Amino acid sequence: MTLEDETAIANVIVWPKMFETYRPIVLGTRLVSVTGQLQNEQGVIHIVAEHLEDLAPLLRRLSDHTEQPIHSRVRMRSSARARRARPGTRDARSLASSSKSRR
Repeated sequence: MTLEDETAIANVIVWPKMFETYRPIVLGTRLVSVTGQLQNEQGVIHIVAEHLEDLAPLLRRLSDHTEQPIHSRVRMRSSARARRARPGTRDARSLASSSKSRR
């Protein structure tokens, strides 16, 4: 098993007896906690697994607490000043074509 975060990669050694004990976690989880002996040889990190814990239920909590998208929180201003765009930009061309269609 290989674990990775922003800083490093760690190889998790799961011996056959441990594999059978934690088979569903090893084969199916998206987020795992590994407890075991850490070995660091010449920058290569190994963890000899002693206990594995499925933390995937915590991922659901992340989605439960996400805020609504920013575009649904921002109130669009409809004033003429807010509709102005710099000439030559895609926004200016869109604005010009939408004004012509309204006429």
